[in-house]
Amino acid sequence: MLPLEKQVVFHRDERWIEKDQAMGVTVEVAGRRVTCLVSEDVLKTHFGSLRIGRFQAFRENRQQIEEVIARKIQPGETALQLGLTDFEDSADFIPWER
Repeated sequence: MLPLEKQVVFHRDERWIEKDQAMGVTVEVAGRRVTCLVSEDVLKTHFGSLRIGRFQAFRENRQQIEEVIARKIQPGETALQLGLTDFEDSADFIPWER
């Protein structure tokens, strides 16, 4: 069986979810769809969304965001919410700089 990271497929369907104040993206894990939310605080603090906008910040940093999601997601989850500590604890996470 492949490691979980190899079974994760990211959809290109990012959307702003107002009620959660988060960017949402659909991820398929071993064939099951999971909604992943990245908090507005993450987009502001690590990716400069106040300057360039939420969608642009998410898209420009999508690879790093996907790497964190792939490490955090667990089999059987139906949703995943990521906040500031999820990104601060990632050993290979490089904060946004411009």
